[in-house]
Amino acid sequence: MQILMENPILWVSLIVIATAVQPILVKLGYRVSLSAAQLLLVKNFLSALVVLPFLGSFRWISWREFWQIGRISVLILGINGFSLLALERLPAAIVVTLTTTVPLFVALANSLLGREKLRKQFWLGLFMGFVGVLLVTQIFWVFWSGKTLNANFWGMLACLAAVGCATTYRVNMQVLTHKFETKLLWIWAFWINFLAVSAVLVPCTPLPSQAEWPLALGVGLSAAIANSAFIWSIRLVGATRTSVFQLLQRPVIILTCAFILGESLSLWQWIGVILVSLGVWNAQRGTEKLV
Repeated sequence: MQILMENPILWVSLIVIATAVQPILVKLGYRVSLSAAQLLLVKNFLSALVVLPFLGSFRWISWREFWQIGRISVLILGINGFSLLALERLPAAIVVTLTTTVPLFVALANSLLGREKLRKQFWLGLFMGFVGVLLVTQIFWVFWSGKTLNANFWGMLACLAAVGCATTYRVNMQVLTHKFETKLLWIWAFWINFLAVSAVLVPCTPLPSQAEWPLALGVGLSAAIANSAFIWSIRLVGATRTSVFQLLQRPVIILTCAFILGESLSLWQWIGVILVSLGVWNAQRGTEKLV
């Protein structure tokens, strides 16, 4: 069990799979009239449940430690909340494309803080990955043809806020994973968020109906897995490398749909998948951890 917990490949794989599935489930949830508040509540409820098997690592913490964890963990609420609002108002392809800028901002922050040395190979890989995502989502051709995207202003604002929360969270969580035992950090971060969300939303948010529960649970479970995997992966490989792997999110969705639904990919989409894969490989090789 301990070997699995310390295996970065496991956590990175869980991140890619969970973040790839989540936007699809959220969009389906909105179609059956689930609200962003309901999904946020279920997300945090399941995240609180996920840590129960690890209560053997629990201990009471000081108010200073509570503040250190709490002020960073609530950024998860910002990521989830703003992402839900963005997906409510924007096509999933636009949201996924904008969130692929997170690795750039995380890398810049860690570089400025002197934590990592980023070589030219990293920037080349990041550029290849971003272009690949544009090709896979086919947004590249929208820009190329001069068409305008039907983008809701508040949806774009929510998406940018989610990017800001994600960047701040990952850069700061990298510090916390070295200050606290990972399981303890995991428990307190998720419980703080659950209590905060419950206090605000439970009095005014109706429970999902019987027909809506399967999708709500799917969204909640994928979020719980992704949030958990991010904490472990950040501790093992750092925030920058963890964020870079998220570039694989959209290609995984496209390839999964093609395999399960028998959909065909265009030549440019295949080129995009290859570019993302090579870009991630290059970016990983171009990162040198300093502290």
